[in-house]
Amino acid sequence: SRQWWLPEATGTPPCRRRGHFSAVVGRRLYTGLGVGADGCHLLDLHCLDLESWHWRLLPAAGMAPEPRRQAAVEVVRERWIVVHGGFSGSGFCFDAFALDTATEIWSRLEISGAPGTAPAGRANHSLVRIGSRLVVFGGYGVTGELSGTYLIENAAITEGLRLRRRCGPQARGSRALPRPPAAPSSSGRGLPGSPPSTSSGSATSRCSSPSSTGSERGPPGHSRSSVRPRPKLTTSPAGSPSSRRP
Repeated sequence: SRQWWLPEATGTPPCRRRGHFSAVVGRRLYTGLGVGADGCHLLDLHCLDLESWHWRLLPAAGMAPEPRRQAAVEVVRERWIVVHGGFSGSGFCFDAFALDTATEIWSRLEISGAPGTAPAGRANHSLVRIGSRLVVFGGYGVTGELSGTYLIENAAITEGLRLRRRCGPQARGSRALPRPPAAPSSSGRGLPGSPPSTSSGSATSRCSSPSSTGSERGPPGHSRSSVRPRPKLTTSPAGSPSSRRP
């Protein structure tokens, strides 16, 4: 009918926010992160059943991302919601997480590759699935608008992310990749039916400092905001870079 309508949803809806993510998996809509009306970065995750219009507040089970805004999101195989990057209020993030919607458990993804090939911390960038790969492009970082294109293998959710930088268009700050038509997944690769395991290591933040002076300057068009205490993240040793070119 091409008409807007406001469903009468029940349950616990998310609070007002900006810079959050939303993703649809099957008949469920997931939304979370962002900045609330009080200026604090949020960590909560909500799920809306698109048939009953009932909201649920999901627990932060597993290794959830720290509070942030303007992270890039893509759905893999109609099950995993991959969250990459974002701005935490104190720095641009370069880490990646996956939410298994079957178990509603978060896992942090291991990023590996040759030195200097992993994308710098960024926010307001593109993350688009093309076949068996995810493409990272654009956004804002410590130096301003960012260029460079990076490829992430879908199977890396259990193997660790292996990224390779490719030549691409000039630097830009806004999201510029359209969502392509669904493509068949490659045989013999991809995601198993269980969430990835993580290795223990030293605890550290996965966000880069926005400046040497420690200012909280975020992407253009966003004001300074207060930040809730961020949980420390456990890092895992980076794997060796793949010799196979995609």
